[in-house]
Amino acid sequence: MTGDTTKNIKNFKDIIPQLLAVVFVASMIYVVAIKKPAENNLYAGVGALESASVLDFDCSCEKTFDEPIDINWSGNVISHMVSGEAYGIRKVPPDQENPLFYACCGDSNHQWLSGQVRVEGKWTGITCGYKNSIFGRCVPEVDIEKIEAVEVSEDLDFQDIQSYYNAYQAPSVVHLRKALNGYLSGTNEGMDSEFVIKKRESESYLAGLDSFDKAYYKSKFIVLDITRNDYGGELITIIFRDKPDKIFRAWVYFYWNAGTPDYYDFRDFWQMSVPDDFVAELVAQPQIKAALQDEEHSI
Repeated sequence: MTGDTTKNIKNFKDIIPQLLAVVFVASMIYVVAIKKPAENNLYAGVGALESASVLDFDCSCEKTFDEPIDINWSGNVISHMVSGEAYGIRKVPPDQENPLFYACCGDSNHQWLSGQVRVEGKWTGITCGYKNSIFGRCVPEVDIEKIEAVEVSEDLDFQDIQSYYNAYQAPSVVHLRKALNGYLSGTNEGMDSEFVIKKRESESYLAGLDSFDKAYYKSKFIVLDITRNDYGGELITIIFRDKPDKIFRAWVYFYWNAGTPDYYDFRDFWQMSVPDDFVAELVAQPQIKAALQDEEHSI
């Protein structure tokens, strides 16, 4: 291993376990996402949830256990809900059966923790809450008894770093860049509908490419997360290198041909609803600064 490579690893040693689970398992997530075609091809991104009457939410997965199960789980925070009292968390180490979980609540847990956390509490059942926005699936529901930030080891396997780098070769990420360039050029290449372009706004929601300064799209972006979308394709969470004051999420859908995705469509784009000071704290962390300054591993 060369000196430059070792230095590169140290610069990125904590990227993986940061807010929104920077893609330390990007390759694995991608494989899971394309394993089989989505059975529900309904056109409905998170931005379309206001028109809930057109959606068919299947919550048959929901259940409440007769006896709660004591848990002590660790994972990376990917989202905050209920004013910071509740968390969406991706387990570390990865759990194939239940990779994500919802943890809530109580005034004492109003901490807006980020990065890696440890949760002690009661696993009370399975919930479909946030299935169509954050998790993309039904997940365990946990009542928090104790939650705390975890100090991440400085050691990071080279394979994890390589998985992060591989995210920039993922077809959905490459297509997102192509579509943003198409929007800037006026050709709108890479998007089949103007839905992703038009501004959509509510009290707590801002979506559509027209809603934001084009300076964002002229900048390269770094990938924070890639996850499967319940309605097909993938959700990609990004920050733009030249304007890192907002966190965005994009939906890239893909069509299937003989079990392989062969046509991509950029379908939705919105700003994630997190406090400005929270974003500022995230991008001020040395490891995220290193990622934002990495010209090669951005797109």
